[in-house]
Amino acid sequence: MKFLRPQCKVEMQSASGILRVIITPQFNVSVVLEVAVFAGILIVGWRGWTKFYVKEPLFSIAFAGSFVLSTLGWFWYQIAGSEEIEFRQTGVLIRKNRPLRTKQYEFSLKECTELQIHAPGEGESDGLQCLARGRRLTFGNGLSKEQAINILVELQRALPDASDQLLRFAGADPYGKHFTTLKLS
Repeated sequence: MKFLRPQCKVEMQSASGILRVIITPQFNVSVVLEVAVFAGILIVGWRGWTKFYVKEPLFSIAFAGSFVLSTLGWFWYQIAGSEEIEFRQTGVLIRKNRPLRTKQYEFSLKECTELQIHAPGEGESDGLQCLARGRRLTFGNGLSKEQAINILVELQRALPDASDQLLRFAGADPYGKHFTTLKLS
């Protein structure tokens, strides 16, 4: 159910030796469904809440808590801010702007390899991932597969030398030569 996944808006800016990608979250169908269900339960259940609470207190608290937590999760996602990915000739800077705390990762080109599209698991969205300092780093949460492909294409166009280094897989090309396989049929 692709339409229920988080969606985002992607802006790419390319200048001399820098490609900046700004990812901002957008509203989607799941937000509308959550608000509609929450409002429906609030309207219908308000009158009979005390009777239901007396009969099944544990179930009613768990039921109300799940809706409150999903609404808070949605609200946090909406105010979570943007994510900036800056590709340079010398390295990569990933900044996740959050209301309470900004996370920032910076890697040189030698430290960051195997840049690829993140294959999402159950309930996850697409994005990008790379191998940085020996650990797998996932970023660009909420990107669609098409948006991730567009970022990689723009990276190869704007910074060809840096993209060769970032897209390199460890041990895949021991001689340092870049070969492209064309599947022509």
